[in-house]
Amino acid sequence: MAQFLKFVGIICTMICLLIFLLYAQSPQPRFDHISPEDGLSNNSISCILQESIGFILVMA
Repeated sequence: MAQFLKFVGIICTMICLLIFLLYAQSPQPRFDHISPEDGLSNNSISCILQESIGFILVMA
């Protein structure tokens, strides 16, 4: 009986570790290339800021 409980404990630990590892992976960041054809005033970027709510401000 003790071996069975040890086996169940090991299985539960492995399942918890697997779930943690699966959810710990961050998604790939998304990059969009912006050009003057998209409305950028020129190809030179002078400053990049991130607002408190997550928006990225690009200053050309």
